[in-house]
Amino acid sequence: MRYFSQTLSWLFLPLFVPIYVLLLILFDPSNLDFYFNPDARWALLKMFLIFFTFAPGLTMIFMRRYQLIQTIEMDDRKDRFGPLFIVALYSSAAFGLFYVKDEMHLLPIYIYLLPIIGLVNALVFFGFNFWIKISLHSGTMGMAVGFLFVHAYQYSFFPKIYLIWAILASGLVIGARLQLRKHTSLESYLGWLVGFGATIILSSLGYTLINSI
Repeated sequence: MRYFSQTLSWLFLPLFVPIYVLLLILFDPSNLDFYFNPDARWALLKMFLIFFTFAPGLTMIFMRRYQLIQTIEMDDRKDRFGPLFIVALYSSAAFGLFYVKDEMHLLPIYIYLLPIIGLVNALVFFGFNFWIKISLHSGTMGMAVGFLFVHAYQYSFFPKIYLIWAILASGLVIGARLQLRKHTSLESYLGWLVGFGATIILSSLGYTLINSI
């Protein structure tokens, strides 16, 4: 059971979850946003991998190498401030790059929303980290469910089964973190609720704004 929980924790690292969400959206057969330019899907995926996975991951390895954090898993609450700031920084850079490169602003709104959600949630969790070792795994899963929920509401063609998968995965990840005793129940459930709530608000505001233009 412990091995299963550890595997889940690594599969659903906070650096991987945004990529899973993007894969579900970009490569869903019913998504016609890039129907006439399929290469754009892969180009966007590569950019997200750089800014949300590779760059922050390598930076955290660098921080561990020079003992700026004690462990890659950041078991100590104090180890989380630097990585959260790094995630906020790379999210800001990703949004800026998309905004500059997409001069006509033709990209779907969710491409802009994901970096904003990453930035805001990183800052929110940064604040909570002063008080409690809030679960970043649970928070990222809450973000995924919140984003897919709003996306499914906005795009009626989006398969609702993806949302169900995300909810089930959330439960498994929370259970895994509790089983490994990485977090208390409060830290895990609070993380999920904060990630879900902040993402619901940001996503709803983003879609409302774009639909009003």
